[in-house]
Amino acid sequence: MNHSMEEILQSILSMTITLANSSEHGFEDYLLLIDLRQEVVNNLEAGYVLSASEKNILSKIKPYEDLVFQRMKLLKDEAEQGLVRIQNSKRQRKGYNQPGLSESIMFDKRE
Repeated sequence: MNHSMEEILQSILSMTITLANSSEHGFEDYLLLIDLRQEVVNNLEAGYVLSASEKNILSKIKPYEDLVFQRMKLLKDEAEQGLVRIQNSKRQRKGYNQPGLSESIMFDKRE
């Protein structure tokens, strides 16, 4: 479905405000926002020239960007911490479950 630039920018504005006003959104919502923003960038790189009303919409997005980017960074940091915990857990399990570990320990009993 081909949307006009103004419709895409309105969607970006709406999503940006929604994401800025609530921290209850998952990464999927941010990915959708990123995809829409990339569509705008692609159009601009292809030579699209923004109209005055489209520039106006962009100016309305700007005040929310820092908050949205902070929330995106928080999600990224949480994901990184989760990956580190998973890697550490795997490393620990691997250390305990090494094959042959119990056979390699020698017991020397002297009577």
